[in-house]
Amino acid sequence: MILYVGELAQLPAGVVVECVTASALNAAIRAAVGAGRTNVERERLRVASGAPANAGTDLEHAQKGLLALYKLKTTIVNDFASIKAAVDAGKSVLIRGEYCSLPPTYRFQTSCSFSHCVLVVPSLVKGCGSVIDPLDARGAGRPIGKDVPWAFIKTFSDSDSDNALIVQGPPAAPVPAPVPAPVPQPIPPVDPVALRNHLIAVANAAARAAKAHLLHLAHVLHLKNHPHS
Repeated sequence: MILYVGELAQLPAGVVVECVTASALNAAIRAAVGAGRTNVERERLRVASGAPANAGTDLEHAQKGLLALYKLKTTIVNDFASIKAAVDAGKSVLIRGEYCSLPPTYRFQTSCSFSHCVLVVPSLVKGCGSVIDPLDARGAGRPIGKDVPWAFIKTFSDSDSDNALIVQGPPAAPVPAPVPAPVPQPIPPVDPVALRNHLIAVANAAARAAKAHLLHLAHVLHLKNHPHS
C-alpha cells in the first residue's frame, strides 16, 4: 500500500506536519511522481517551493515546488464549483480552510483553531470526496483517506479565500513518432530483348532436358528387351 505523509507509522503522536507542503507531497505521491514519504522528501519539496523553514506555507509555494521538483502543473482557484469539478474529473485538489469548520468526526485532533490544508481526491462513496489529512497518523493497513460529504468540504473550502490548488497530474509521456510505412519500390522496366533471350534460353534448356530424358528411357528399354546385347 502507498503510504501518504500523514500515515507514516513512525510519525509521533501529536506531531503537527506543515500542512501545505505535506498535502503537496501527498498530491505528488498520488500522481506517482513523489520520490518518498519521509521528512527528507518533505524538506526537499519545501526548499523547491522557496518556503521559509518553520513557518506557514501558502499555496503559491506549493505550486512552485510541485512544478520545480515534480513537473506537476497546478491551478489556484477559490470557488467550490471548480474544486468539485476537478475532483470529479479525477484530479487532486489541495484545499485550505479553517480546521474547526470540519465536524469533529472528520478531524484528527480536538484543537482546531487554525488554518489547515488537506488533499481532496475522488471517493468511491457517492456524495463524498476522499480527504487525505496530514494530521491523520492512524498508520498503514487501512484505506487511505476519509470519505467526507461534499457539504462539509464546501464549508471547509468557504472558510478561506484563495484556498484551493488543482493538481493537473503528471506530465504526459511523449508520444513516440509513428513509424513510416515502407515505400513500395517501383518495378524496373523490362528489356524486351533480354526477356526474349531469357525465354529462348529457358525453352532450349527444357528441350535439352526432355531429349536427355527420352534418350535415357530408350536406353533403359533397350537393355530390358536385349539383356545380353
